[in-house]
Amino acid sequence: MSAPKHLWARLRAAPSQPFARAMATVAGTSIAAVSLWTLIAHNFVTYGPSEGPSMYPTIPSHRSYNILSRRHKHGRNIQVGDIIVYQSPMFPGRRACKRVVGMPGDYVVRDPSLSPTVGDARIPGLYEGASDGVREEPVMVQVPEGHVWVAGDNLSYSRDSRFHGPVPMALIQGKTLYVGDGWFNWTSLRKPQLQPAMLADEKNGMEVSLPG
Repeated sequence: MSAPKHLWARLRAAPSQPFARAMATVAGTSIAAVSLWTLIAHNFVTYGPSEGPSMYPTIPSHRSYNILSRRHKHGRNIQVGDIIVYQSPMFPGRRACKRVVGMPGDYVVRDPSLSPTVGDARIPGLYEGASDGVREEPVMVQVPEGHVWVAGDNLSYSRDSRFHGPVPMALIQGKTLYVGDGWFNWTSLRKPQLQPAMLADEKNGMEVSLPG
């Protein structure tokens, strides 16, 4: 028998040995587990760290963890008030976590970052060397089809749609379901936390007639 054939015969016989069978079982189980986790993480739910002040106080500024629904990937079933994770248009290769404040067709007010309505605070690193001239006025923007408008809850320290514009739904990686410390303290974010704006009389259950 030639050397290659002899080696092949030995390899075929190896699984009959107890140690080889055990190793084959471990390898098969590991491959199945990794495949199952990959399937779940890409299509159902995943888990990862989140840090930074832009979503404070909803998400703590120190290191926290998000449970993310992949079933909302690419904007599926997303609505105003949801907190999403998406690929950052400003920083390629990085992810951002922000709240949806406008869906396709909605009108939103683009409040400039230096406006008094968002704290009159400079965002560190963005305005170094900029002049203190006349601030940009707020403008009304209609969210284009296939996009969402996002904002951080802590507006003075958030790089969001005010800077990079509406986010394409194709960049949305999922919706945040829970946020916590990675152990036993978790807060549910499954339900949208924004309510439609209402006039004072509407809140009291009265009809409101606006001038024609």
